[in-house]
Amino acid sequence: MSEVHRIAKQLQRTFQGRAFHGPAVEEALDGVTLKMAKARSPNGAHNIWQIVLHMTFWQDTVRKWLKGNTTRPEPGEDWPKIKERTSGEWKKAQWNLRRSYELLRDEVMVQDEARLEEPIFDGMSKVYVCLHGIIQHNIYHAGQISLLRKIHS
Repeated sequence: MSEVHRIAKQLQRTFQGRAFHGPAVEEALDGVTLKMAKARSPNGAHNIWQIVLHMTFWQDTVRKWLKGNTTRPEPGEDWPKIKERTSGEWKKAQWNLRRSYELLRDEVMVQDEARLEEPIFDGMSKVYVCLHGIIQHNIYHAGQISLLRKIHS
């Protein structure tokens, strides 16, 4: 198995399951109701819905970087606002997160192995580091979601 495929597999495990660390993103989100998703967290921390939007943003950003876009996020842009707090919008947010993961995974799979040692773009970390970074990002937020789900259930 190539390193690109190993990275894609680790990304898949953090999102869909069979992860070493514990619940994957989808497992952490399983059973999260609208009420739980939008519930305010202790001491003003981000809620589950905000975390989902944040994760979507970063998966989309890393995918765009892999495709050659060199735009860096503006301060605060990585925490999008919730527009409408409805059941339909919550389902849409979860669907968008899943879709952003799928698109990122597919983009990882077509990367040339040699590219892993190159900067994702000038002045940035290597592709290898960015891909492992998004994997770690998913793990971190899956843990947050799991804890918040327990608090709000």
